[in-house]
Amino acid sequence: MPSARARRCFAGHNPDGEEQAMLQLVIVSPSGVVSRTAVEKVSFPGEMGAFTVLQGHAPLVSGLVRGEIVYAADGREGRVGIVGGFVKVCRDEVEACVEIDAAKN
Repeated sequence: MPSARARRCFAGHNPDGEEQAMLQLVIVSPSGVVSRTAVEKVSFPGEMGAFTVLQGHAPLVSGLVRGEIVYAADGREGRVGIVGGFVKVCRDEVEACVEIDAAKN
């Protein structure tokens, strides 16, 4: 039987019942928090190919390869070059743990 935390993740809603208008994106590296922001969408260089996460995306965990994390918020685009890492999507919370590509940042 899945844990209570896993059941909340797969339920696809916030525990308090409120809808989130945007994704909550957190990107961390060994040196600390790179970005913590609300975004409309975010794209990742996944091990099986690039993919984009939008609000209401199914829960997932994926490995990341060299490339860029690209996110959009308030009509602006942000980019973070990475060497690799992994990402977890649960409800509308997106957490990426990555190694930063110093040549791209």
